[in-house]
Amino acid sequence: MPWQEGGWKVSWNLLAVKGDTFAVRGLGVYEKLGTFDNLWVVTLNGEGMCTTFRMWNNEARASALS
Repeated sequence: MPWQEGGWKVSWNLLAVKGDTFAVRGLGVYEKLGTFDNLWVVTLNGEGMCTTFRMWNNEARASALS
């Protein structure tokens, strides 16, 4: 994909777990696009399959990266 050209890195950390739902903060740094701060909320079923995936992406400001 064109937005991935030039390389990219992603890091993440687990924010919270409640039952079968968890929240993750992701940070994507794209050579051509910039830096994005993400929130993912995921719910799994009894077999560990994803049943719900919600994602919010925001272009990150330098102050948000620390």
